[in-house]
Amino acid sequence: MSEFFSGLKLPYHRRRAIRSRLVPISNPDSSAQTPAAGASELILPGYIRQEMGGVYVDLTQLPSGQEFERIIERIFTAGYYLPGLDYASFQSLLYGSGDFGGLIAVRLAQEIAIFPPERQSLYRAPNIGDDSAEYMFEPAFLEKTVEVPLYDTGEDGQEVQVGVERRTERVPTELDFDEFIANAWISGLRFGIDAKRVRELLLAKQPERVDIAHSLPPTEGSDAGVEEQTKALHRSNSPRLLPDGRVDLSQYANRFPQIQKGTLLLLKKPRQLGEAGRKLDGAALEPRLPDDFEFSKLAGENTHVERYNDREYLVASISGFLNIDTNTNQISITEKIINRDGVSSRTTGNLVLQGDQYEEYGEVQEGSAVEGKDLIFHADVFGRVASVGGKIVLESNLAGGMALNRDGDIEVQGMASSAVVRTARGAIRVKRAENTLLVADRIEIESAYQCTILAEEVEIGMAAGCTVAGKRVHIGELRDHGSEETLISMLMPDLSGFELLLADERKYIAECEKMLADLRHALSTMTSQPELQHYLVVAGKLHRKEIKLAPQQQGDWQQLGARMAPTLKRIKQARDDVSALETEIEGIRERIAKIEADKKAAGDGIACHLDNVQGEVRVRQMVILLDAPPLTRMSPRDLRTHLRQPVAADKTLFGSSSGEFSWQHQAAAEGAEKV
Repeated sequence: MSEFFSGLKLPYHRRRAIRSRLVPISNPDSSAQTPAAGASELILPGYIRQEMGGVYVDLTQLPSGQEFERIIERIFTAGYYLPGLDYASFQSLLYGSGDFGGLIAVRLAQEIAIFPPERQSLYRAPNIGDDSAEYMFEPAFLEKTVEVPLYDTGEDGQEVQVGVERRTERVPTELDFDEFIANAWISGLRFGIDAKRVRELLLAKQPERVDIAHSLPPTEGSDAGVEEQTKALHRSNSPRLLPDGRVDLSQYANRFPQIQKGTLLLLKKPRQLGEAGRKLDGAALEPRLPDDFEFSKLAGENTHVERYNDREYLVASISGFLNIDTNTNQISITEKIINRDGVSSRTTGNLVLQGDQYEEYGEVQEGSAVEGKDLIFHADVFGRVASVGGKIVLESNLAGGMALNRDGDIEVQGMASSAVVRTARGAIRVKRAENTLLVADRIEIESAYQCTILAEEVEIGMAAGCTVAGKRVHIGELRDHGSEETLISMLMPDLSGFELLLADERKYIAECEKMLADLRHALSTMTSQPELQHYLVVAGKLHRKEIKLAPQQQGDWQQLGARMAPTLKRIKQARDDVSALETEIEGIRERIAKIEADKKAAGDGIACHLDNVQGEVRVRQMVILLDAPPLTRMSPRDLRTHLRQPVAADKTLFGSSSGEFSWQHQAAAEGAEKV
């Protein structure tokens, strides 16, 4: 017992006084009640002590709440109860955290006493549901047996007691909270009793059915999540502010955020476990296990996970554009812009992109525009897409929209319908085209219906009702399409321009050759004078030191040199002019040769091959005048009209509804054409 008191926070003289009043429960000399019939001898563990001041639980020796619950079960089932029960401490010892503010012993009750059977009969079993329990409170009565004397009149007329009659009377009594708790425990109600409410209802004078206990639902934890570490993860969908201060409502300010290398993107927030609840029978109600996830699975291309101070961060490995895959939740940093939401006034507005590559998985809606470089579209395009270089690839269809490329190829892997496809430099490849305008250096189409096609080279698998203009045209099969014929215009060079250039150069070279002849004649006249010839001979000998002038000859020689100086100067100038003219004439001859080569090359390779004609087809020559505007700069409407209208000196090469046709332009030496 001394070790029990050694931990109490009491002065020594008080601990000694309490010790002197201790009476063990099994002491026959004590005033404790003797167990009633059905009650068994109670043996308590060392951590439960009964003193004069009450029953205490030594927290330093208490193994666990489960062990304490086992002992309480033994006490109540043995026919005992706990008068003076501290219900709050009782519940905390059973199901609480066990934190009593540093105390080493907790007062549980006043004593452990016999629960008499006649008192047990006063209590009903609570009606226990899943989440609550109810009890019928009503006035209580004890049955008491009393002996009533029986009298009779004797012979002498006096009343004489002839016996005793035993009668049972119902005597009002009060219900007890501590007894109620013991009864509830035996009935299976062990948690969640509203003690204050029950104490009030035990004094009820009228019957009343009331909820007296409620289970404690578990406290939910929180799932693992992420916390953003940079504002750069968010797009700005506000209207774009133009340099002049105006607002462009068709564009967003920052639809595709740029991320710098090393930027902390996300922090993983670990899951937080919830707290268990309790059923009415005291069993634990475990909370849902919060969801967790592998943080590294969020790391997409060019991102990685780093750990700082036991916390995980998602970090950008390179500088680039943010991409979030909504299907996998992966975050990537890409050198190209990737969009999965489509392009429309609702999602992105018109896009003017700064990156080198753009990839779109959603549709480009009608009225929307995308401008950038090296563009890829996985879904249908109904709007306008334009590139300053690289390729434009449409993996689906182009319907009613435009695909324009300043310097590069365009590929439509699906169908182009009622669309415009143009590239200034590059090729166009389309699987199927209907009622579409196509302009490029080279055009390849598997099948075309009622299209307008302009290119240096045209390669079509099947064409029907199309308007085609080019220098090298090959069509595998031609069919009818309504009443409109397929019209093929072979673009012929305007050789008149070359002739004008040649005439100008030839006239100029004739003038130069006449001037050269005149100079040479004048030079010959000047150099043939006798005095000049004599001067030149003597000057040569003096220079070679073959002769030496006498002193009296020096003066005459100097006078002769003075007279010849102007002539010599004119001769030198004439020779320089001759050399310059010879150089100019050589240059003119080279230019004439170049013009003649260009003239010949302008017509080289012009050819048309139609493998299988099964509809109305006409092939004609169309001369492109030098002073006419380039066909490639015409609007779609003007180009369609121009390629269909009659031309001056229209020369038909082929006109039929069947057969095949093969033609190649050739220029004869004199410039005439042969077919």
